[in-house]
Amino acid sequence: KALASILSGTKFHRYLQQRGQQGIGASGCTLFAQITTGKGVHVVSRTSSESFECDVAIDVNKNEPIITNFKNIESNGFTGLEIIGLFGETKYENSERGVLEYLKRTALVNPHANITLKDPDGKEHVFVRTSNILPERPKESKPHPLGITTSDLMYLAELSSSRYISTFLVESLSRVTKQKIDELKNLIPDIDLEKSPHELTWEEGEKIVRALKKIKWMAPETDTLSLIGKEQIEKAISAILMPEFVSTTQRRPRVYMGGIPFVVEAAIAYGGKAGKEREEFRGGEILRFANKVP
Repeated sequence: KALASILSGTKFHRYLQQRGQQGIGASGCTLFAQITTGKGVHVVSRTSSESFECDVAIDVNKNEPIITNFKNIESNGFTGLEIIGLFGETKYENSERGVLEYLKRTALVNPHANITLKDPDGKEHVFVRTSNILPERPKESKPHPLGITTSDLMYLAELSSSRYISTFLVESLSRVTKQKIDELKNLIPDIDLEKSPHELTWEEGEKIVRALKKIKWMAPETDTLSLIGKEQIEKAISAILMPEFVSTTQRRPRVYMGGIPFVVEAAIAYGGKAGKEREEFRGGEILRFANKVP
């Protein structure tokens, strides 16, 4: 589905950080190959236990993968995913929005990755990994109370198997304890938290959400995130941009809508190849990333 179903990705419906954003990129490549050449992509997948190859295309009417020519192969001691696609109606250029610039920016925020590009002229561009430290694998978590919306609460209540609203809040949200439930009861004495969550009304949900924001909470867990790290960012910037000066910072965790935690990591670099190249000088340039994607 990640390779041949639009708006389908590994990061949806789970409270943990994954690389990527909307679930369009990988399947978009398959679709673009298909509509410009009539063929999808060839996929070779090798793990330590099994390996296979196949052709993957998209059923555009059903938004479902079409898998053909599937066969098991030898792993040859190599693990990983290889995708081969042929694209028509394309123009390669070394512009600000070109492939090379995209990969350079990708290398900046993925210092553990070794990236090689062979351009149409046969020139090889290599972004050597600057760190052998792999990012921590994020763990799935519950939404944080501070970022929860009424819609989120009603959705979770509908799915809940808890007998009472009070236990539903403890079991469905992070950082919620019996003591926090007691605080909540004092703030909304007109709502019976010992009834079923399936009986919760929208108006009651709004009151609960407003009350949750008045309670003092611990910061969200950061083990749901896959952070780059100050030192790793500095290593990557130093190796790729070779600046005269670089400084990095990592802010404290905050909560976004939906109860999803996030951490801002930022860096500033001056000199060398930092900044946007113009005819006679290099000017300022702001690069923004989300989930390690330019």
